Amino acid sequence: MPMHRKVGDMMPRITILGVFLVSGLFGTAASAQEIDVPLDLQTAIFYKALDSDENLSAREGDLVIGIVTDEDTVGRVSMLTYEFGKLASRTVQGKTIGDVVAINGSDPDELPGNLEMAGVNVIYLPMGAQRFTTQAAVAYAKQNQLLTLGGSIKLARRGVAICLTVEDGKITVVLNLRAARLQGMQISEALIGVAKVIRK
Repeated sequence: MPMHRKVGDMMPRITILGVFLVSGLFGTAASAQEIDVPLDLQTAIFYKALDSDENLSAREGDLVIGIVTDEDTVGRVSMLTYEFGKLASRTVQGKTIGDVVAINGSDPDELPGNLEMAGVNVIYLPMGAQRFTTQAAVAYAKQNQLLTLGGSIKLARRGVAICLTVEDGKITVVLNLRAARLQGMQISEALIGVAKVIRK
């Protein structure tokens, strides 16, 4: 399996949501298992969330999003890179979203080299990412001041800065503020005000 691969630039544009909470999509039945937020909504919300990092414009170069998968999540890599690839060529705070690359995170010891080789400065971990994959990605993000995004609240509890979950039938942004600070982010009060905040 290649260490990473690029997604083509010819992806259709998406309509960006103006809100961070989307209600009524999933019903109100409680479930012991977390519900995965649809990927098209994830990409739209994360695009807006990137704009809430008040330090984003000070970061060097274009944004390169690395979709990190492992044995438990690799089956979704094509869908993930396709959806995030729709953000390619869009701008946020004057920064162009350049490449979206699939990163092999199956071996946590090799993950830092894979991320560095691809020039990744935004890391996305999907719901179901293994603990060791997540730990390696978060450690690399802290060391190199990279942004982290994740597809579940569990990932926020493991140190991913901005995540999404479904609570009471609503898509909710989850912020790990300590992780965000360690990754060089300064989250706007507007996002903090509508998000579920984890302060550990």
